[in-house]
Amino acid sequence: MPADTDRSLARIEVAGLLRLAELAADAEAELFGRNPHGCGRYAGRLLSRALCQGAALHYVNEKNGVKDFDVWSFYAQYDDWPFPARWRGTRGFGPSKFGSYPGDPPRYVGRRVDLLGRSLPAAPGADPADAIGRYLAARGLPRRRLWRPRQWY
Repeated sequence: MPADTDRSLARIEVAGLLRLAELAADAEAELFGRNPHGCGRYAGRLLSRALCQGAALHYVNEKNGVKDFDVWSFYAQYDDWPFPARWRGTRGFGPSKFGSYPGDPPRYVGRRVDLLGRSLPAAPGADPADAIGRYLAARGLPRRRLWRPRQWY
């Protein structure tokens, strides 16, 4: 059991991953709608979504526990306009077996979901695992097989 007892040890199943993908898609649709000629151009260029950080580790080992969910969306980059690297959306997961983190503001129903995005130098339809692996390698991070478990968007 993790030292932080406020973490949920509930198993993350495919239905939970699909819920996270839906939350990310909704937040990004709002962003794109507000900026149709800027980042809104990225609508339809999604390569993949990835569960990251502690929740991703919990998905793999079922021991880490979930404090919050971090979901990254990766897009095929336009040469003249990258996806806004500083964008961060947040949502509440909603009522679920994961409960709520006691330290989060009450505006989040269920576990907090942090949503982030990046554009990658890849063509639409490119192999997402390859594009993400190259992105990590360019930053000196190891290319891990964890990027290939399955696509869930």
